[in-house]
Amino acid sequence: EGLFSRDGYRYNSEVMPPNVDNIVISYGNPKLGSRPYFNTCEDEEDKDRDDIEKNYWTTTHGGIGGTPMDGDYPGVEKMQSENNGWKERIKEGAVYYAEHILLGVDHVKGYGAEMECSESMKADMFIRNK
Repeated sequence: EGLFSRDGYRYNSEVMPPNVDNIVISYGNPKLGSRPYFNTCEDEEDKDRDDIEKNYWTTTHGGIGGTPMDGDYPGVEKMQSENNGWKERIKEGAVYYAEHILLGVDHVKGYGAEMECSESMKADMFIRNK
């Protein structure tokens, strides 16, 4: 039986189909600022749901999806680096400032390629082991 085979179910990307028994999600760390518009980080409405088994990882949107150091990693790594932190990037404009301050982006100590890859592998194994 497919995900969308029940007559009573109408496709809605905000609701899990009724014939899905297990929901397991690896969420990214919102402080990285990696593509929050792709629901990389936990949605407010999911915070109190008991039917979702979840864990949190300090890796980018690509890292959560199994492609660490790809996608927006170069920009996130540049923003997180000690010499070019997010506070310095505020100078680039009010839009950037508003997006990152409002989204809660902050410096994550020790973030870089090693953490990106390690956390990505952990996120993948968390999903695979369920």
